[in-house]
Amino acid sequence: MVPRIAVAGPSSVVTEAGVVVGDEGGSAVDVAIVAALTAMCTEPGVCGPGGGGFLSIDVPGRDPVVIDGYMTYPGKGFEGEPFLREVSMAYGGGV
Repeated sequence: MVPRIAVAGPSSVVTEAGVVVGDEGGSAVDVAIVAALTAMCTEPGVCGPGGGGFLSIDVPGRDPVVIDGYMTYPGKGFEGEPFLREVSMAYGGGV
C-alpha cells in the first residue's frame, strides 16, 4: 500500500515542494522538512527556523499522534532584568 501524505502550507510553492518529495518516496517527515525549508525561503516574514507548528501522524492500524511543536513566549521563566528591542521589516508591501 502506498502511503498517503497530506501537505498544507502558506503557498502553492511550499505545498508543491512537499508533494514532489512525497511522490518521490519521501516519508511524511521528509515532506514536512522540505515544506518548512521552502516556506522559510519563500515566506521570510512569517516562517523561520524558530517558528512552531503541529504535526499530525495517522498510521493505519495505530492511534493517531499529534506532536505539539508550538513555542512559548520569549523570556518565560527569565529572572533577570527585562529588555525590549523593537524590530520592523518591510514585507508584502507593508510593515
